Amino acid sequence: MARTTRPDAAERAVRHLAARQHEVVARRQLLELGLTRAWVAHRLRTEWLFELHRGVYAVGRPQLTREGRWMAGVLAYGPRAVLSHRSAGALWEIRSTASSIVDVAVGDRSARNRPGLLIHRPSTLTPADVTTRNGIPVTTPARTLVDLGTLLTARGLEDAVGEAVARHLVDPQQLHADLTAAVLRGRGAARLNATIERHDPGNARTRSKLERAFLRLCEEHNVDRPRVNAEIEGSEVDFSWPVRRLIVETDGWEFHRSATSFEADRRRDLRLRAAGWDVRRFSYRQIRDEPGRVAADLSRPGLRA
Repeated sequence: MARTTRPDAAERAVRHLAARQHEVVARRQLLELGLTRAWVAHRLRTEWLFELHRGVYAVGRPQLTREGRWMAGVLAYGPRAVLSHRSAGALWEIRSTASSIVDVAVGDRSARNRPGLLIHRPSTLTPADVTTRNGIPVTTPARTLVDLGTLLTARGLEDAVGEAVARHLVDPQQLHADLTAAVLRGRGAARLNATIERHDPGNARTRSKLERAFLRLCEEHNVDRPRVNAEIEGSEVDFSWPVRRLIVETDGWEFHRSATSFEADRRRDLRLRAAGWDVRRFSYRQIRDEPGRVAADLSRPGLRA
């Protein structure tokens, strides 16, 4: 590439690059533009550039957005580094984090942590596990969930998967298939797969587990045993008490996967209510972790025909 010599042209070129990268650039990128180390040093002295990490600079002002901090962290470790783990979860909006530490996956065995940056060296990261979001190189949603499987509590991992499904970033059945076939690998893969098997109602075994969990809740809290998978008003419902005109539907990740099915279920609920049925919905987690509250809700008076 021809060397950029005029100061105004040089600054325009850098600003154009920075605009695509959340206002941060790497020194290697500036050299690729044809600028010199002396040019970079001068812009640092005059506070046109601000060093964030060794060889990584903010352009124009040192204050950065969260995306700028993430991009700076990735740039600090070269062109093959990607955002990962908690930071990737926050970028995909499937797991928020209050940490100011930026997680970066790198292949360079000689790389070391830097202030504010935590590196990970996954041996199983493949090109299929990497993409970009908002211009930031990052692990895919599926790979991010695998990595979060090494960090989060069981409930935290369930929340992250549920959010990824709700945002249509992953399909739980495809995710389960990829994990089972080892298409998707990593230290958190087994834990993630076990989580999906426990909680995906699209899996027949999980549906049976969910039914057993709800029936066990009824037995342990002296709630009359309901009918299971009965047809009411032309639709199959999960649990029902005809005398009370009460229906319970249990929701899991599959419930959020399709906007069309979500709306269809809501229309069905309205139709059943119009016919005089009290329709209540509970999540898998409520049934598992808050059985007392669910039982109390089931015991309160409902609609009457």
